[in-house]
Amino acid sequence: MIYSRARSERNGATVAKRDTVRGMRIVEEPPALRHFTAKFEEI
Repeated sequence: MIYSRARSERNGATVAKRDTVRGMRIVEEPPALRHFTAKFEEI
C-alpha cells in the first residue's frame, strides 16, 4: 500500500497526540450492524 504525503502527516499528527486520545466502549448494540448503530462511551 502506498501512502500520500498528506496521509503520512495526518498519521504522524495522530501518533503525536496518542496520550490524549481516548478509547470507546460499546454500551448498547443492536443484533445486526452493531458497528453502525451502537452507542458508545469513553473509556
